[in-house]
Amino acid sequence: MAESLIKLEFPNSLGKPTLNHMLPKTATYRLGYALCNYWEHQVYSVVEQYYRTKHIFLYLGEIKTDVDLSIILRCSTPNIYWIYQLEDEYLLVVNCKHRKIPLKPKEKNYQAVYVPSGDHHSHFEKGTHCLVFYFVVDEELLLRFRNTSLHFIKDLLDKLKESHEEFAASLRLPIDAHVLRHLNKLLHHRKLDELELEGEIPLAIIRLIVIARSAFYLRQQHIRLDVERLAEIRLFIKENIDIGNIYTVSQIAYRFDISPYQLRYAHKQAYDQSLQEYITDLRLKEVYHLIKEEGFRPLQAAYAMGYTEIRAFRRQFIKHFGITPNDLFRS
Repeated sequence: MAESLIKLEFPNSLGKPTLNHMLPKTATYRLGYALCNYWEHQVYSVVEQYYRTKHIFLYLGEIKTDVDLSIILRCSTPNIYWIYQLEDEYLLVVNCKHRKIPLKPKEKNYQAVYVPSGDHHSHFEKGTHCLVFYFVVDEELLLRFRNTSLHFIKDLLDKLKESHEEFAASLRLPIDAHVLRHLNKLLHHRKLDELELEGEIPLAIIRLIVIARSAFYLRQQHIRLDVERLAEIRLFIKENIDIGNIYTVSQIAYRFDISPYQLRYAHKQAYDQSLQEYITDLRLKEVYHLIKEEGFRPLQAAYAMGYTEIRAFRRQFIKHFGITPNDLFRS
């Protein structure tokens, strides 16, 4: 039996799981032509479906656990893993040279991750039902295609050779409907003989990379177009908080004739911070200013910035500044 590119090692403290090679009926997807490893334990189960063609390794993993579960990933060769997180999320800790890089592949997200050889770790929280699809493509195959959409791959591969750490995780983007349709088509691929498999699967994978990357470029272009407008919105929020006017995200979106979802999404993509976090940050800084510089009592400052739940306000303030409002006032 051909081995998977990554070998799994489960925690000894829970006792050994039983291993068989029959796909359970409960599996969410059945990957055609795939070999199967099915580990079953009283408190967790792991299903691996995988197969190789000449240039591509495909893998579909499904993890269900009733306890916090840590699995060691033993990787024999370094490579780029094109990961599509289909359900739930988990923590992946990649060992790169002299440091560890924590990554959190989120549900309905796509990510290209450079994984060096060696031992890495994945952590699944209690109650997780995680479904992840990934593939590894030979550099030779990727660079053979002349499609201009793939020019970024050569640059990515060149940079990876120079600095593994900087590019340990790149190209992260949500899976849009177009990508998801293509992915589902790939997972439910029609029956093929082995010769067709060698040709059609690699082409399907290349197509998946192209449309995912195209979606990334379109999204980035949309974000760039909105940067000036987002700056205007952020200035509006700051100026109003400075004079004590507090608006919700929905109210701000209505004022600027934009959907709340679009506003939240564009802000998060452009500034790597949610709009609500930005508003909360400004409000707390203004409270801090009112107490420290203007001599307001903590309750007066909190009410001035629209806080009515004082316990929640106090928790936020301590988390933000590492000091209670009363201690700041006394100082």
